[in-house]
Amino acid sequence: MSSKPSASEYNNDNKKRASYLLIALVITVVSIVATFITVSATNQKNAFRAGDIDAAANSCAEEIDDEYGDELFHSSFDAGSSSFNARRKTYTIWYRVSTRSTDKHGISSVKDMMVKCEVKEFLGYVSRMENYDL
Repeated sequence: MSSKPSASEYNNDNKKRASYLLIALVITVVSIVATFITVSATNQKNAFRAGDIDAAANSCAEEIDDEYGDELFHSSFDAGSSSFNARRKTYTIWYRVSTRSTDKHGISSVKDMMVKCEVKEFLGYVSRMENYDL
């Protein structure tokens, strides 16, 4: 003979189901939030932003190293001449650069110049580089 569940047993079953649904909902929400935070952090790491003049200067220094390679004798950041244009959101970075070369007779010479780099704030890399002989 089968007996029908009592009203209290129905209430207990409903409470268990509600608890399981609540736990599943909490786990889902926590997973979504954790995924969002992880994706946001990953995107921020991959997208370089020249947030200050030092970061822009480092970007310019790397470009100078790539451009002049073994001929680069010396370079120094000219902080007094460098600036940020808020309207254009562009850093103008100046470096004093010396390159060394040897002619076909083995005579070494040093060439001094100023190098100007433009670094867009939100791109973070050198968008334009020019050199001016001294």
